[in-house]
Amino acid sequence: LYADSIVLGAFGNTNSRTLASEAIVALNLWMFVVHELHQTVDKCKGKLLTDDDGVHSMDEAVAYYIGDGQQTGDSKGHSLYALAEYMGELFEQDEADQTRVNRIIMKLFNQAKLEVSFASACINNPSTHVRLREIVNKIVSQMAVPLLQKLIYSLRKNDRDRVKLYAQSVVPLIAGCSDSTFSFLRDRLILEGNIFNAIDVDDIIEKLQSAYSCLGLTCVDVGTYEGVPACHDKPPQSSLAGYVPKSDISEFSKLDLDLHQIYIFLKFGAFNAAEDLYTMGKHSTLKKLDGGEEIITLRQLATQSARSIVPSFDMFERYFDQDFDYSNSMVKRTLDPNEPTMVSLKERTKLVVTTLQSMVVYMAALQKIYDAIEDCESTDSFRNANAIEEWDRAAGLLIGSMEGANEGGRQGGMMMYGLAKEQCKQFDVCTNSGDAKVNERLITLFYAGRSELTARNCPPLHKAAEKIEILLQIPLIQSTLSLMILNPSMNEDNFGELYAFSRSILPYVEEADRDASQIIAKNIDFRPTKGNLDAAMMALKDAIPKMGVDCDLVGRLDGKSACAKSTATSHTGSFVLSLSTCTVLSFVGVIVTFLM
Repeated sequence: LYADSIVLGAFGNTNSRTLASEAIVALNLWMFVVHELHQTVDKCKGKLLTDDDGVHSMDEAVAYYIGDGQQTGDSKGHSLYALAEYMGELFEQDEADQTRVNRIIMKLFNQAKLEVSFASACINNPSTHVRLREIVNKIVSQMAVPLLQKLIYSLRKNDRDRVKLYAQSVVPLIAGCSDSTFSFLRDRLILEGNIFNAIDVDDIIEKLQSAYSCLGLTCVDVGTYEGVPACHDKPPQSSLAGYVPKSDISEFSKLDLDLHQIYIFLKFGAFNAAEDLYTMGKHSTLKKLDGGEEIITLRQLATQSARSIVPSFDMFERYFDQDFDYSNSMVKRTLDPNEPTMVSLKERTKLVVTTLQSMVVYMAALQKIYDAIEDCESTDSFRNANAIEEWDRAAGLLIGSMEGANEGGRQGGMMMYGLAKEQCKQFDVCTNSGDAKVNERLITLFYAGRSELTARNCPPLHKAAEKIEILLQIPLIQSTLSLMILNPSMNEDNFGELYAFSRSILPYVEEADRDASQIIAKNIDFRPTKGNLDAAMMALKDAIPKMGVDCDLVGRLDGKSACAKSTATSHTGSFVLSLSTCTVLSFVGVIVTFLM
């Protein structure tokens, strides 16, 4: 009831007679329109819209957005349309008969209405709700524009009451973009009594501008206002934590935003919302030959048959009892709110997020690397030209957009790059700048591999791919060990995370030391004792030197080497790809056992 509380508080504000009515529009009405749109998508997905139901639902949403008696292009009104007109004029967005944002929103409303206007569209066409959802996401993005404009305008005018009001409507949206940006804005504009210095306004506005891309907006969408810092969209080939791609992967690399928002949904028990985002995606896109966009989803990465191009994929499939979609099986079962479970919400949240990070994205990145190698070796000139883009996409999956452009990235990354930074501090394997040594070598290998692709010198790429795969195992090993060792209180909230990390590395352990693999699998479940953790830890430490992993890069934890022998030296041998028959308990079977 946050909006109700804010509105009731605004009624008592003696500084402005219109603050309460503005709060009703910016919070209550805005959210109701969004609710109506998403409810329509949900009903369409459930095949509950028949005849004119869908058209009526869209008309109702439009009616609330526009309001009664509203004239086209007129800023005199009482609803969201009029607010967009008023702010659009101030931000130099008045185009012909109405402002840019209203023109775009009206066009999108018509597209959405068209999708559900055909007879039994939601019943007979399983893709209708998917397309409708894409349109609704774009509408919601544009609906944020007048709120952003009003917040920026109020900041420039030093209107403290309205800064807080519109911050309460905008800043929560940014929680799904960046933890650090969200905290920065929340602390200054909402929590700390709305206390900020005038000299901080430009920094605050720049923080807002940095979130535009995540919100599905551009600088042009928001427009310009006198005295506001110049806004710059990210260039197509913008850097990712210092890695500068040759191809445009800026939109593709936003898959980490899906992962981040799935985490937020699950924290609040919104399983259906998390599953929709997992299944249908939102932020990551690729341009199609016809000029359109294809949304890339985490489920797509978890189930596509092309993963078999990775030599070690067979090892994973065999380990998980011939389940080709092993990671998808785990995610889907854990996301099912009706699944009987003994684990807590926090455990399920970490189980899903860790599986997506350490299994789904991990294998998808390796697939892109081997796709690039195959394209390089092809006699097809089109595939040759595509090889560098596939290589860059692998880097985009491993680094992600949330790391930012600067070398070494920033806090809050959700992909393997961020995981390596998180673990390097515990294992004393960070560079002087604070990045993980693993990441430093990873970026070097990506640049070296791309140079070979540019020269179409394909043979060395296989060795580079093997080295990258070995490096990527290190943060998985570190995460598993740290959760075993640094959990003296046996915090149950960490068990789901530990389970997922251990299963991400067990196929490699199985290949190097079957006995160690079986000990780890037996002792790590959702309710391990300290004795279980100690046994699993010793087995993993014994196996690490046999896995082709550099023990020096794994590092030291709690003053002791992560490997069984502190004198272990670097292993430079190639990764062993031969497979043996696995007899371990099936992955899905384990999940069934511990969730029942």
